[in-house]
Amino acid sequence: AQLIDVVAHTGESSGIYWIDGAERFVTTGTDGDVRRWRVDGRADGVLCHHNDAVTVVASDLAGEVIVSGSLNGTVGLWRSGRSTRILGGHDGWVTAVAVSHDGALIASGSNDETIRLWRGDGTFLTRIAGHDYSIATLAFAPADDRLLSVSLDGTAAIWASDGARLARLTGHERPLLDGAWRADGNAVLTASEDGTARIWATRGSERRVVGGDACTLGE
Repeated sequence: AQLIDVVAHTGESSGIYWIDGAERFVTTGTDGDVRRWRVDGRADGVLCHHNDAVTVVASDLAGEVIVSGSLNGTVGLWRSGRSTRILGGHDGWVTAVAVSHDGALIASGSNDETIRLWRGDGTFLTRIAGHDYSIATLAFAPADDRLLSVSLDGTAAIWASDGARLARLTGHERPLLDGAWRADGNAVLTASEDGTARIWATRGSERRVVGGDACTLGE
């Protein structure tokens, strides 16, 4: 049953994300806004305004650090109740963002094939050029000591917090669309357009290829 109806944006609503242990949520729009809401539907502030549509959003566990990416190549940073900085540097639209669980690190990925690492206050740390096509997903390890990147070039990679590459994961036959860490940080999952998911040890050796028969939903 529908609980609330929120009129969130002047244009299309492009995304919605739970934050702060599902006590609040944020919406993104083609109007360039990132807006925060309480679960009862009350507005809780405009976190950031980009000059183009918002593509992605991520936050830390506490919901105190929120980052957004836009078609204009910028990353918006919101900390402790206020929009603090607009971060630049990408030459294409931002396709992925991630925030470490403790809010100390931020990562952004783009269709310019690069990843940029920032401190939680927006201080730029390093640029990573390790893929040959757009970045699809970024995710920090549970201990916040490593970063997983997944790319449409068909590969994934694991990076140290200083940007050094620790492993390159290859084997999928089509672009990768998503990836995730196991809770203990000892394995990652990747999913591809080739119809398979793969499980990898974090040292880079493949553990398992997961595929399945076609599934049809009947009435």
